Amino acid sequence: MPKPNARPLHVIFLDLGGTLLRLLKKLVTGLAGDRSASLLIFSNLLVIVLAVVQRWQLIELIWVYWLQNIIIGFFNWRRMVNLKQFSTKNFKSNGLQPPPTKKTRRSTALFFLFHYGAFHFAYLLFLIQFIDELPPQVMLHGAVGLTIFFGNHYFSYRYNRELDDATVPNIGNIMFLPYLRVVPVHLVIIFGAGLGGGSQGALIFFLLLKTAVDVLMHVIEHSINRKLVAKQQAVSPQLDAS
Repeated sequence: MPKPNARPLHVIFLDLGGTLLRLLKKLVTGLAGDRSASLLIFSNLLVIVLAVVQRWQLIELIWVYWLQNIIIGFFNWRRMVNLKQFSTKNFKSNGLQPPPTKKTRRSTALFFLFHYGAFHFAYLLFLIQFIDELPPQVMLHGAVGLTIFFGNHYFSYRYNRELDDATVPNIGNIMFLPYLRVVPVHLVIIFGAGLGGGSQGALIFFLLLKTAVDVLMHVIEHSINRKLVAKQQAVSPQLDAS
């Protein structure tokens, strides 16, 4: 027996549809005028086209996106190392909020490099178990994907550097955001194994999931940066007037 106050199923679906539309509108707004987002979408679409046309296997795509995560980590480390000024608000180290000093910048960047590197080294050991050798086509596909995503993330790095120089970014946010982009790799290993690894369904699922998360996290990251710029620009005139 349904509960007397239970909402009709069609109302639940309408609410869900409205929520999805609002999220889509926010996503489109975030992408408007963002050249780095356009380049990210193009890079992902290019890899998708190559993967479908050349019939890449799921394990090949995992290798390509593993390389992309390495590129993301490298440029994120470079971004932290090159910070001129930064905030440590809500950022804890050994249970304490560290001061925004050069020592904090160096130690945080080093910790990220070690932890992120160790995390992906463990992935590397996991991926190696699925292949007896590296065929030339796998190495070629990896090189193509590496080139595409390196160009994309280098452009994004330059974009973020300009914002970092104009604002006071939070070093904690910079350190933790890249970890959210490795979620698709976690999911594809779980779902890909359950779907048989090389099935077309697993390939399509991973491509769509990975692209969506990639673009979403890009929008979130750049939205945070733009809000920070707007906030600091609003504060500057008040300081000048005083």
